[in-house]
Amino acid sequence: LGFACIRCNREYKKDKYDPTIPFINPYIDEPSDYLMFVDSILLSKKGSKQGTRTLVDIGLNRPQLIERRHEKIKIIKKLITLCQNCSDKRLKHTVLEDLKQEAKKDKAYSLCIKHFLQAHQII
Repeated sequence: LGFACIRCNREYKKDKYDPTIPFINPYIDEPSDYLMFVDSILLSKKGSKQGTRTLVDIGLNRPQLIERRHEKIKIIKKLITLCQNCSDKRLKHTVLEDLKQEAKKDKAYSLCIKHFLQAHQII
């Protein structure tokens, strides 16, 4: 959701600005207050005009982003399975910590990964 993506900025957001319904700013706002994921599809929470505007105007469900999120989730699923089947407590702890790192705000697709890990009760 960061505004660093050139494509999001130049092709979608451009110079759109509405002070009454601003875009979600992930450096100030908590994106999960406005948006949620169903697998790799991003949805606006019910009644969230700010979430809907950000989602639509920035093109956050364009096919390329959905595919990238889907690929990231596939990797996370494999790590979860590895963790669940692991008998080595130290390795299991390391994998869990690595998974949690993927949900940090500075990581690509962090909101998607955070929702996925929450759904699996990892964070």
